[in-house]
Order: sequence, then structure tokens, then C-alpha cells
Amino acid sequence: IDPDEVMQQALDWNQRCTPPKGAAGIRKSVKAIIDRDRGGGSGSAMPAQVTLKEMPPASPPAQPAAAATAKQILITRRASDIKPQILRWLWPNHIQLGAVNLIAGPEGRGKSLIAVDIAARTSTGSAWPDGSACEGGRVLYCSAEENIEAVVVPRLMAAGADLSQIEIVDGLGSSSDAGKVLSDVDLKKCLPAVYAKLKDIGEGEAFRLCIWDTFQSVCLTADHKSNTEQKAIIQPLQAIADELGVAMICIEHHSRGGLTGRGNPDAAIL
Repeated sequence: IDPDEVMQQALDWNQRCTPPKGAAGIRKSVKAIIDRDRGGGSGSAMPAQVTLKEMPPASPPAQPAAAATAKQILITRRASDIKPQILRWLWPNHIQLGAVNLIAGPEGRGKSLIAVDIAARTSTGSAWPDGSACEGGRVLYCSAEENIEAVVVPRLMAAGADLSQIEIVDGLGSSSDAGKVLSDVDLKKCLPAVYAKLKDIGEGEAFRLCIWDTFQSVCLTADHKSNTEQKAIIQPLQAIADELGVAMICIEHHSRGGLTGRGNPDAAIL
């Protein structure tokens, strides 16, 4: 064994370690091995035919995972590169197509009657209260708080609605039990069914309006005190409205000084 050659190989091999050991420690260890190989040290002798040259090369150090080294960056776009989107209106400057619209206020202030009037005008294409034109279409109407036969349909008739253009939601069923209601509507669970209904128009007119009266009563398993849970429903509802060009209207109750304007019980968004 050439001590100088062995020493150099050991030092080269050591550079592959992470982290490498001190050169002084390597020299001391190699000298002890050579001395033992020559019988000059204590313990069992190292076979002469085994040298450091024959030892397998050390595996290259593992590279850190990309996720561990990547840092978060803020993704931006220049405003000059963004194409403005033209707002689409069901009722100009009041009810937007492709969006979730909110009518909110205390109970007993006529929010459902407003929704009925909007549904009736949309079903017939009648002019809006301010005289602006209404491009009519089909309406999907879900009322979870009022009796359909005794309250909702008579109200629609009184408002002059075309009842053939309005579909009332009774509940959630399955394709194997057509016409049978299996459960109440819960938007947290049935958004795919809502999307399928609004998209599958067959040969008829497209849906222009979808009413949820009230938002609280069709979100049975959501915590209405949690903004996170409400966003988990509103965001996909917004995505459906945007893709299909439907105006979504959510009726929402709130107590005095609550959701829309503290101290203003008549506040509403329309």
C-alpha cells in the first residue's frame, strides 16, 4: 500500500461527504488503518488486498426538495395587459348577469315579494319598474320558507308571471328515482346538480335567473357565522353564474344593525 496514494484517495472521497470531515481527522484515521494493516497497531489486521481505492464511492448528497427551497412570490399583472370585462345586466344597474346578487334585510320587509316580481318580469320579458327593457328567459326558483302551492305560485300568478317559464325546486332526487324527492336542498351538497340543471336547457330558452329564498334555508349544513364556510358555497355559485350567464339572487335575513348597514333596518342590496 502506498501511504501517500491512500491518503490522497481518502481526502478526495471525504469531499463527497456532506458535510466533509476535517482533513486532520482523515489523516489520523488513514494512518491508523495503514498501521493496523502493517501490523503496527492494535486489533485485527486489515487484509492487504483491501484498500480505500476499492471502497464504493460515496453517494452524492441528496438535493433538497424544491418545495423546501421555493419561496412564495406575488403574482401580478399590469392593468394595461388586462382586457376590461363588460358587465352584463338582467335589470340594468340593479341585477347583474353572471353574478351572485344579494337582497338582504330584516324579516317581513317584502324581500320575497321583490323576488317574485323579478321572477315574473323575467318569465315574460316585461319592462322593469324604471322602464328599462327586460330580456326574458327561464327562471329557477327555490323557496325553502314559503308554501309553494299556497303562497309562491299564487304570488307569481298575481304578478303576471308566465308559469311555464318558471321551474320550482322541490328538493334533491336521483336519476334512478325520477320525480321523487329524496332530501331537501342543501347548496353545500347539491351544487353539481344545480349546475347540471341550469346548463341542460334542451331545446328551450336558457335560464336567465335563479332565486334562492332564503340563502340560510338552502344551506342547511353550513355555519352561517363562518365567513369561510359561506365563501365555500358562494364562490362556486358565482362560478356557475359566470359560466352560464345566469343572474343568481340570494335572499338573506339579518337582524337590526346586522349584515348591510349598522343601525339601518331598511338597508338592502339590490
